[in-house]
Amino acid sequence: MNMMIAFQLKQHVLFLVMLVIGSMMLPPLLATFEIQCIDRERQALLKFKQDLGDVAGVLSSWESHQDCCKWRGIRCDNETNHVTALDFSRLTDSARWHVFDGEISSSLLELQHLNHLDLSDILLTATKIKFPEFIGHLSRLKYIDLSGGVGFEGAIPQQLGNLSELQHLDLGGSYYVYTTSLDWLYTLHSLEYLDLSGVNLSQVTNWLPALAKVPSLRELHLSVCHLPEIILSSSRPTMMNFSSLAILDLSRNYLSPHSIYSWMFNLSGSISYVDLSSNSLQGSIPDAFQNIPSLSYLDMSYNEIEGGIPRLFGNLSLLETLNLAYNNLYGEFPHFPEVMKNLFERKLKHLDISWNRLNGSIPEDIGNLFNLKFLDLSDNRLSGTLPESIGRLSKLEVLYLRSNHLEGIISEVHLFNLSMLRELDLSFNSFQFKINSCFVPPFQLESIQLANCTQGPQFPEWLRTQHNFSDIDMSRAQISDTIPAWFWDLSSVGLSFLNFSHNHLYGKLPDLTSKFFPHHALLDLSSNNLEGTLPLLPPSNWSLNLSQNRFSGSLESLCNSGDLSHLDVSDNLLTGQFPDCFQHIGSSFITLNLANNNLSGSIFPVSSHCYLQSLNLRNNSFAGELLQSLRDCNLQVIDLGKNKLSGSIPAWIGDNWSDLVVLSLRSNDLYGEIPSSICHMTQLQILDLSLNKINGTIPKCLNNLTAMAQEQSSTLTISYGMITPNGRSLKLDYDDSAIIMWKGVESEYKSTLRLVKTIDLSRNHLTGEIPNEITSLVGLVSLNLSRNFIAGSIPPQIGQLHLLDFLDLSGNKLSGVIPMSLSHLTYIGVLNLSYNNLSGRIPSSTQLQSFDVSAYKGNSGLCGPPMTNTCPGDEVILNPEKTGHHDEEDTLITTGFYISLGLGFVFGFWGTCGSLLFKKSWRHTFFKV
Repeated sequence: MNMMIAFQLKQHVLFLVMLVIGSMMLPPLLATFEIQCIDRERQALLKFKQDLGDVAGVLSSWESHQDCCKWRGIRCDNETNHVTALDFSRLTDSARWHVFDGEISSSLLELQHLNHLDLSDILLTATKIKFPEFIGHLSRLKYIDLSGGVGFEGAIPQQLGNLSELQHLDLGGSYYVYTTSLDWLYTLHSLEYLDLSGVNLSQVTNWLPALAKVPSLRELHLSVCHLPEIILSSSRPTMMNFSSLAILDLSRNYLSPHSIYSWMFNLSGSISYVDLSSNSLQGSIPDAFQNIPSLSYLDMSYNEIEGGIPRLFGNLSLLETLNLAYNNLYGEFPHFPEVMKNLFERKLKHLDISWNRLNGSIPEDIGNLFNLKFLDLSDNRLSGTLPESIGRLSKLEVLYLRSNHLEGIISEVHLFNLSMLRELDLSFNSFQFKINSCFVPPFQLESIQLANCTQGPQFPEWLRTQHNFSDIDMSRAQISDTIPAWFWDLSSVGLSFLNFSHNHLYGKLPDLTSKFFPHHALLDLSSNNLEGTLPLLPPSNWSLNLSQNRFSGSLESLCNSGDLSHLDVSDNLLTGQFPDCFQHIGSSFITLNLANNNLSGSIFPVSSHCYLQSLNLRNNSFAGELLQSLRDCNLQVIDLGKNKLSGSIPAWIGDNWSDLVVLSLRSNDLYGEIPSSICHMTQLQILDLSLNKINGTIPKCLNNLTAMAQEQSSTLTISYGMITPNGRSLKLDYDDSAIIMWKGVESEYKSTLRLVKTIDLSRNHLTGEIPNEITSLVGLVSLNLSRNFIAGSIPPQIGQLHLLDFLDLSGNKLSGVIPMSLSHLTYIGVLNLSYNNLSGRIPSSTQLQSFDVSAYKGNSGLCGPPMTNTCPGDEVILNPEKTGHHDEEDTLITTGFYISLGLGFVFGFWGTCGSLLFKKSWRHTFFKV
C-alpha cells in the first residue's frame, strides 16, 4: 500500500515537472507561429517609406529587421501573412497632418492583397505630384481614402474603374485634381461611399446620369466641385435611380433650383441628410420637402431663399438639424403651434436661421425645444424681450441672438437651468443684466459675447463663477468701475480674446505676463479711462488696443511682449523715444498706431523682414527723414502727419509702396519736388502732402493713379486679418482708419474709407500749371491745391470730375476764365477760387451762383452773379425816361420775365438745397464717418 502511494506520488511529481518544462518552452514555440510578413512586401514598404521622404521620422517603427506586420499603420492577414491594410490615419496621436517631402511610390503594386488604403493624414510638400495611376491596379481594394492634404494634382486615372470590389472612395479636399468624365464609375457596382469634394467636375456635363448608374451608392459628397447645370429631358425628368442614397452633399456649387429640385425630390424615402448650402437657390422653400419624411439633416444656408418659414417642416418628425442661415427669409419668426410645434417637440437639436430678415418676437413656446443643443437667431430683426422659458432648455449648449432689436432685463430666471451652456452671444441688443450677486450660474461658459448689453455700473459679479472661458466681450456695457484683481485669475485655460472697450473703466492694469493664452491673444480696452504705464505682456502673438485712455510713460514695457501683430496705443499720454527693442519686435507688426501722443526722436528702423501694412505716427514730435528701412514694408496705409519730419520725399516711395492706399505726410518740414515715382501707386486713394515746403510742379503722370480714376470701389474698408484664437470660430478683422481734412475740419473715416478719394497739396511752394491729366481722376471727391504759386488756367475739362464735393484752388496765380465745364459739377458743396487772377463771366448754373461771393473774391476781373459787378454789355436800363425813348416799351422786363425769375429761383434753390436735404445718400455716401 505504501509502495502504491509512493508510486502515485512520483507520477504526480513527474507530471508537475513536465508541466513546468512545457510552460517554459511554450513562448519560444508560439513565437515560431507568429505572423511573419512576406519579404517582397516588406521590401516594397521600405521602398515606399524611402520615396515618401519621412524627414520627421513618422515611420520610425518601419525597420528592415522587424516584422512589417508589427509596423504602425500596417495590418496583415492572420492566415496568409499578406499585407491587407495601409492606414496612415492614426500614425501618431500628436499631429493631425504628417508632412513628407517625397512622393507616393508605385512599389505598393507588390501589395496585391491590399484591400484598405488610407493616406488621409499625410501632406506632400513637393509640387506637381500626379495622381498615382497604379492604384487602379490594386484590384482587391475595397477602401480608398486620399482626402485632405495629400497634395495630388492632375486628372483622376480612369483605371479606378477596374476596382470592382471598391466600397469606399474618398478624394475630398483634392482641390488640384480634376476629371472630364465619370464613366469609370459604371463598373463600381459595390461602391457605397463617394466623396469627390474639391475635385473639378466643371467639364462633366453628365455628372448626374453617371452617378445614377452606381446602384449601391449610399453617401455622396460633391462639395466645391464646380458642377455644371443639369440639363434633364422635360419628358423624362425623373429617371435618375438613387434607390440607396441616404446622404447627399451638393454644397458650394452655385447650382440653380432647377438643377437640384428637378431630380432630388424623386429620391427614395431613405434620404436622411441633405446639404444644399452655398448654391443659387431662389424663391420660397418648396413644399416637396415634406415628401421626404426620413430627413434628419437639412442645410440650405448661404442661398437667396425668400419668403417665410413654411409649415411643411412640421411634418418632418425626424428632423434634427435645420440650417437656413444667410438667406432672405422674412416675416414673423414662427409661433407655436402654427408652424413648427410638432417639429420642435420631437427631434430638433440644431436650429440656425441667422442672417435673415425675420421680425416679430421670440415666442414663449421656445422653452418646448427640449432636445435643442444649438440655437442661432442672430442678425435678424427680432424685437421684444427674451422669454423666461429659455431657461428650461437644459440641453442647450450654444445660444446666439446677436444683432437683433431685442430688449428687456436678463435675470437668473433666464439662466437657471442652462447647465450645458458653453457659448452665449447676446451682443448688440438692448439687454440689461440684473443678476443677483449671490446667484451661481449652473453653466461654465467657454465664450461670453455680451457687447452692448448693460452690465454696470459695477463690474459683473456673476463672472466670478466662470473658469472655462477663453474669450469675452463686454464692450459698451456701461461699466464704471475698476477691473477687479480676481478677474485676471478666473480663466483656467487662459484668455485668448478680451474686449472691454467703450466703457468707463479706470485704474491701472496689472502685470499680464501670465494671464493670457500662451499662443494667441487679442486685448481691446480702448476708449476707457485707464491710466498708469503700459502693462507687461506675455510672450504671445498679440493684438493689443489700448487707444483713447490715459496711459503715460514710455514704450519700454512692450519690449518683452513677444510678437505684436496689431498695436494701437493712440490717443494717450505716452512720451519718450522708440526703445532699441523696436528694431527687433517691429518686424512682427502688421499694424502700428501711435498717433496723438507726445513721442519724439526718429522713427524706429525695421528689419529686412517687414510685415508692416499700416503705420500711423500722426501728431507726435518725430523728427528726421523717412527711413530707408521702411521701403521694404508692403504698406497700405501710412500717416506721418503733424510731426517734424524733414528732408525730401524719397524717389523710391512709389516703386516700393506700390500698394499704398493712404499716404499722409501733412504738416511736416518736407521740401524738394514730388517724385514722379508717386504715380506708380496705382492703388492710392488719399494723397495728403499739405502744409510742407514742397516745390516744383505737380507731376503730369497723376493720371496713372488708377484707383482715383475709378468712380466706385469693391470694398468699403481697409481691413487686415487677425488671428483666430485657439482654433475657435471667433475671428476678427482690423478695420483701418484715416484722418482727412475735410472742409476745414479733421474727420476720421473708417467704415467708408475706401470710398474717399482725395488729393491735398495745399500750402506748399508748388509752381507751374495744373496738369490736364488730373481731370481724368474722375473718382476724386476732394481736390485742394490752395495757397501755392500755381499759374496758368484752370483745365477746361475740370467738369469731368463730376463727383467733386470739395474744390479749393484759392491763393494761387491762376488766370483766364472759369471753364464752362465747372458748371457741370452738380455735387459740389464747397468751392473756393478766391485770390487768383481769374477774369471774365462766372458761368451761369444753379451750382455756381449758389455760392457766397467769398468763393470768388480777390479776382478783380471776374463779373456776373454772385459778384456785384456786372459784365460788359449786361447793363440794364432802369429809367427809360432819362434816355429820351419815352414812347418805347421795355420788351425785356415783362410779366413773363418775373414769372421765369420766380420759377428759376424755386427750381434753382430746391434743385441744390432740396437734393441735399432729401437725398441722404448724396450727403453721406462718400463722407460717412
